[in-house]
Amino acid sequence: LLYLIVGMVAFWARPQHRGARAHLLMTCAVTLFGVTNNDIDGPRGLLPLFVLGYPLLGSAMLHLALVFPAAPRSLSLREPGGRRSWPVLEWLPYLGTLAITVPWAFVFRPEAYEVAPERYETHMLLYNIANAWVGVGFLGLLGAVAWKSWRSAEETQRRQARIALGGACVAFLPILVTWLVPFLFFKGAAIGPLGQMVYYSYVASVVFPLAVALLARVAEPVG
Repeated sequence: LLYLIVGMVAFWARPQHRGARAHLLMTCAVTLFGVTNNDIDGPRGLLPLFVLGYPLLGSAMLHLALVFPAAPRSLSLREPGGRRSWPVLEWLPYLGTLAITVPWAFVFRPEAYEVAPERYETHMLLYNIANAWVGVGFLGLLGAVAWKSWRSAEETQRRQARIALGGACVAFLPILVTWLVPFLFFKGAAIGPLGQMVYYSYVASVVFPLAVALLARVAEPVG
């Protein structure tokens, strides 16, 4: 919900900014994932939304990677004569969401593991594909921010990308550390008080969308 609030405020401040739109979609996807991330054996009322929300997370991250801190002109298609541009190419990552969600929604049923084990196996296959897609989106976003912090044509954009990269370090390094420590030193997953530290470290992750939102607020609108 913190992600959703940050995304909505940033979009309200600059609704015409392409980065703000992508940022809102990413924060909405995080919220949808957090609300619907039920185990297959748990409550099933919201589970069908999970097959949309989880792949959407990867696509929204790639979308933000393309347009933050500013969208290049190469992402827009122009009408003959260059009179008007159409920012359609930045939406291509959402084809990945469709490619995963459509078959997943038709194949998976909550009772599949009881009446059709093969359908459950297909569900797990698509779940693992969705995992990989989210990983591509996450690493693609961080990689794009790191690249633009060094190679963007304008100094302002490089500075914005560096601040966002710093926000990513503050956001995700605590999660990485609290996940790795149990496996490296305790030979197992985090449980007990250490497990609670992992959960609380997730709160730090909101620093990254907050940093992006603040930069989008002061950046020049594009598109």
